[in-house]
Amino acid sequence: MYLQFAALCLAMKNFISWHRCWQYFRNILDVRYASRIVAQMLDNNASEGDMATIHMAGFPNDVPPDMRRSAIGHIARVFSPREQPSEK
Repeated sequence: MYLQFAALCLAMKNFISWHRCWQYFRNILDVRYASRIVAQMLDNNASEGDMATIHMAGFPNDVPPDMRRSAIGHIARVFSPREQPSEK
């Protein structure tokens, strides 16, 4: 009975560590693809197809540049990776 319980605990520990690694790399990949599109949005030359890959809508043409920059700053913060809790 002890060996079965220990095997279950080890399997859960491995799954949790795998999931944390997957989540870390998924965040890196999300930032990698979104950062190029966010930079293009800041320059106002992102195409609709590029923005569709991250489900983003474009800005209207009459938006002032300072408002566009502040909105892009907010979008960049949303797509930035969250801090992972450090394990001690």
